[in-house]
Amino acid sequence: MDSVRPHYTSKTCHVCGALNERRKHAYVCTRCGHQAHADANAAMNIRDWYGLCCPLELEVPAGGPHEPAPNPVRETAAQAAA
Repeated sequence: MDSVRPHYTSKTCHVCGALNERRKHAYVCTRCGHQAHADANAAMNIRDWYGLCCPLELEVPAGGPHEPAPNPVRETAAQAAA
C-alpha cells in the first residue's frame, strides 16, 4: 500500500477542499462551516486522497483561501447521482 503524505491533511476541509488553519484539535472551515476534530478531518482526507472514496482536488480560489469557489468533486457527485 502506498503512503499518503501528511502535509495539509488536518488543515484541508474534508467537505469542500478549502485550506484553513486548525486550532489544536478543532477544525472549522471558513468557507463551508464544516466542523470536526482535526485528526478525524485529516483521516477522512487521507482516506479520500488515497482513492478509497471519491477523489478530492485541492484548490485555492483566485481571491485567496476565504473566497468561495466551485467544487468539482461535489458537482461530479451530484451529476452521477442524477
